[in-house]
Amino acid sequence: MPQNTQTKKTIEDMPVTSMDLDMTNNCVLACDYCFRGKKNKRRLSWEVGARAIEWLLEESRDKKSVSVALFGGEPLMEFALIKRLVPYAEQQAARRGKKIHFSATTNCVLINDEMIDFFRQHGMTFHTSIDGGPETHDKHRHFADGRGTSAIIAPIIRKILQHWPNRTARMSVSNDTVHNWMEDVLYLVDLGYKNLAMILIPELDWTEEQWEILRRQLRKISDYFVERYRQGDPIYIKHIDNALKGIVNPSKRKSHCGAGRGYVLVKTDGAIYPCHRFGGDIDAESGGQWRLGSIFEGWDREKRKALLNYDCRSDVQADCENCLAVNTCGVSCIAVNWACFKNIYKPHPNHCRVYNMYFVEAMRIHYILERENNELFMSKYHPDRVKNRRPVRAGHHARPGARIRRPGAKAVGAGSAPIHHKDFGRILQQPAPGRTSLTETACKRKSGRPHSTYRRGRFAVRQENVTPG
Repeated sequence: MPQNTQTKKTIEDMPVTSMDLDMTNNCVLACDYCFRGKKNKRRLSWEVGARAIEWLLEESRDKKSVSVALFGGEPLMEFALIKRLVPYAEQQAARRGKKIHFSATTNCVLINDEMIDFFRQHGMTFHTSIDGGPETHDKHRHFADGRGTSAIIAPIIRKILQHWPNRTARMSVSNDTVHNWMEDVLYLVDLGYKNLAMILIPELDWTEEQWEILRRQLRKISDYFVERYRQGDPIYIKHIDNALKGIVNPSKRKSHCGAGRGYVLVKTDGAIYPCHRFGGDIDAESGGQWRLGSIFEGWDREKRKALLNYDCRSDVQADCENCLAVNTCGVSCIAVNWACFKNIYKPHPNHCRVYNMYFVEAMRIHYILERENNELFMSKYHPDRVKNRRPVRAGHHARPGARIRRPGAKAVGAGSAPIHHKDFGRILQQPAPGRTSLTETACKRKSGRPHSTYRRGRFAVRQENVTPG
């Protein structure tokens, strides 16, 4: 277990309130980018499952609410056990004066009406994995014989969204499908999704040509994001939302995602790992190095200390303070860091690059919608300023319910307020020959302190030798 000696470790223990529980190592699909490695028929037994629930309730200590995400493989292959385990967990939680919430991360192929009824009855939710339209989704998410799954899951997802309209589409963005990114977003919105989590796969070998395609596709997506706000029907896109929040309230994150801290994975044999990513290929490659203990034997507390005391402000081995996205990135996945570099503190450069792109687009979105004083945008990201809103000029907002313009049909700024300001806008627009784009600058306050605030246009822009995103 690697140890970082740069900071003093002070945290010795922490309650656990969230657990991924492996129901099986088997799956109905053969997705070629799956991080869980080679599948097998190992499955969770009643004894291990019941003990895992009891262990979570004990480890949560005085916390009154806990959550369990059923994982795999494909967890719904063990639906018979789920039907037995969930009521037991609810009874055990009630005895302790606690609440327990269940969800399942699924490829949606097996979902039927019985499952939907059971999930609704017990207040459970689905986490749906879908990469986009048929061409994109079937490229990597297919059966072992190569058959795609898009046609199977589309009607199932529509039914899910009837009952859980705020479910999030978890998209994996690959280098060989990124050219479809905008169309994939539109496909998912047409299915009924209002919330998207677009996860770039950083471990892939992205070429400069593919990065340029990604940048152009992301610009189209950000245009669409703006139009949805203008039409009074916004959508949620996770990483754009995170970047906007970092712009409005800049504050560098202290800890990583929570893996090994308040959140863990319990495998089918009861072994404890930091998260679901550490329970697959990483476990096999490291020889169990990231096994943090067992629900039967207890913690390996020395191993857990590295995660309890991971401080993003000082431990990350990257030039974060000179990064545009320092307050927005949320830190690189430590499992990806380990898989690529055998070092949880070293972020993948592809992570840093794409988060810089998200930051650039979020700056542009913020500038446009704040300048237009968009009511929905200001209510969400600047609620303290809504009470004293300045008058909105005619033409800044289309009437609610109006047809939303799709990217490419017309420029985002056409028919509304101009996008670019004569002084600030040139930084945000596409760079012309001999001009400087935001991806080639570092934004600092006049005090010289880097990136401590991005609000209300108080910038001094200084040319930097950085790689354009």
